[in-house]
Amino acid sequence: MIEDENTIDCIDSLVFGLNRTAEWRKKMAIRYPSDPRNARAAECLSRLAIEAAGLCDDAWLKMQPHYGGWAKQAMAGSDQSSGVGRWIST
Repeated sequence: MIEDENTIDCIDSLVFGLNRTAEWRKKMAIRYPSDPRNARAAECLSRLAIEAAGLCDDAWLKMQPHYGGWAKQAMAGSDQSSGVGRWIST
């Protein structure tokens, strides 16, 4: 497997996003128990997160042109984000 910083960041970003959305879907399944879509979606998203952790080289090479490390920049703090934080006084 290709293991450079961008590959690791991409995988981390995918797994984080999938797990976060799966957790939200689980909450929605509890909130709306008569709607089976949320529980199914949560289960699928959890499985996808596991699969994403083992991203193969071929899949990474296909994704690489579309991944520019934006997730790492967004998580680094407000100084590198859209600038929203600069308008909040503390």
